[in-house]
Parts: sequence; C-alpha cells; structure tokens
Amino acid sequence: MRNQPEIPIHSLIQRFTEFNQNFSNLEKQVFAKYNVTKSGFAVLSFIKDEKISLNELAEHSGLDKSTLSRQVKNLEKKGFVMKESGKDKRFTYVSLPSESQQLILTISFELEKAYSLIFKSWPADEKQLLLVLMGRVNRSIQSFQLVK
Repeated sequence: MRNQPEIPIHSLIQRFTEFNQNFSNLEKQVFAKYNVTKSGFAVLSFIKDEKISLNELAEHSGLDKSTLSRQVKNLEKKGFVMKESGKDKRFTYVSLPSESQQLILTISFELEKAYSLIFKSWPADEKQLLLVLMGRVNRSIQSFQLVK
C-alpha cells in the first residue's frame, strides 16, 4: 500500500464548514417556503399533537425561557400555535391547530425528499462509507476534551 500524503487539517475543516453551510442553506430554503424558521420548526415539532406548558416545552426543547417565549410569540402571530392560560394563571399552555400538525408533516416530507435526491445517485457502498466516517467524526468530537 502506498503512503498517502498527509491531508492538511484546514482542508478537512473547510469541507466540514462547506457542508454545514450547504446543509443549513438547504433547510433554510425549505423552512422559508413555509414561513417558519428552523428553531420555530423545532418548537412546533416538540409540541406535536398535545397541549404542553411553556415550562415543559422549555425543559424538552433545551431552549431558555426567553428564547422560547419569543419563538412561541412569533409562531402565535403566524397562527401556527395557540396559547391559553391554565386555571393557575402562572402557567401558559400551547398547542397546535390541525393545520400546523399537517405543516410539520409537509416540511418533514419535503426535507426527506431533498435529502433523498441528494443521495439518489450514490452507490450503497459510498453511503455506507459516509455513514461510518461521519460516525467516527462524531465520536471523536464527543470524546474530545480541551486540554486545560
């Protein structure tokens, strides 16, 4: 086996950055088509088909309450969520109208379709190789600890 020349780290990082930007742009295009942001879509997906308190939503989504509050207010203005006060006025609940539940499915389907088209011409062995390599990168990142 021939010795391969060392690939400069900045070339790898450049490709990851390029991938991240392209992936992000693809998602933004789909979300923009439906007048929702990526974080707004995430909030809608957390609510799903149940009535949930803002506190529960903050816990499940990992967003801080002020960010979540802005997202919910924006989604409410667009008619994507419904807010109502609980019996205890300290609690506010959010739920989705049926149109928003359908919107989640529509956007998810469109994203899945886009991803499928991207990989349509790839042979199975290359998809498998990408899967293995991406897993390896993710594990390396997760195990990385900054030296103090």
